[in-house]
Amino acid sequence: MIRKIICLCLMASLTACGGGGDGASPDTSVNVPTGVMALATSDTKVSVSWTPVAHAVSYVVYYSTTSPVTKSSIKSSPISSGYAGINFYGAASGTTYYFAVAASPNVDGSGDTDLSTEVSATTYPSSPSITVMPGDGQAQVTWNVASGTTYKIYHSPSNNFTKFNGLATVEPNVASPFTVSSLVNGQVHYFAATATVGGVEGALSAIQAVVPNGALASGVAPATPQGFTVDCFFKTQPTFHWAKQAGATGYRIYHSVSDPVTVNDAYYAITSNDNTYTLFPFGTALSGTNYFVMTALNGTAQSAPSLQISCP
Repeated sequence: MIRKIICLCLMASLTACGGGGDGASPDTSVNVPTGVMALATSDTKVSVSWTPVAHAVSYVVYYSTTSPVTKSSIKSSPISSGYAGINFYGAASGTTYYFAVAASPNVDGSGDTDLSTEVSATTYPSSPSITVMPGDGQAQVTWNVASGTTYKIYHSPSNNFTKFNGLATVEPNVASPFTVSSLVNGQVHYFAATATVGGVEGALSAIQAVVPNGALASGVAPATPQGFTVDCFFKTQPTFHWAKQAGATGYRIYHSVSDPVTVNDAYYAITSNDNTYTLFPFGTALSGTNYFVMTALNGTAQSAPSLQISCP
């Protein structure tokens, strides 16, 4: 039998995102649902499913963050018998939820059966927001630490790594700040982190790119920026990304509507060693095709420009 899934918001008062009563005549010989399963699929979502019950006209899902679930627990709106599952959205991250399901011979969920066997699922913890600062042959990773949470750092010279494909070196059970050593100076290195709560590991954080290098003397220009890219989803307000560079005190993004752009064109100034910049233009917004290059600064000493990119 094909199971249909309905979606609800995980709040004190729940409203179905679809479905409804099928108008069947009540039949009081409805059994308690079996085959109930709960599965967390993100830091905010839990899916609950069950085996359809003969003569059921609707189902009610009861839930709580404490065990046991009872008929006094928060419950969903009635779920049509055409569905054999529900998606709960808006769950708290890193939290265990307990569920039980009852079947009803009525469209409004009244007269429902005893509760099914209780099941539980723990949502993924939220991904940490990391900051990576490159140094001489190393990079320091920092993040905000949450109580009861452990962390892993993933790092690689490839930006194609996942938690599972083996392309990253994994540093388990680390504390902030954490320094990764033995990096190759001048080579882009990529970092991400995960949080683990109750044995459940969350998704990778956004990957950050850095270029380690030795300290720069005053007046010495940094190397040419690497990994300069642009997200043109909002073409009048593009977002730029690049590999944060050891020794840089800031960056410039040069802009022109003519190809090629040069360092004689107008520029946007980034006055810190950051790795992202979103353009919020004042006055006339960008239109047509725009061209960009980036330079890195060490005080007033400026690097050679990066490869040119365009948007859109």
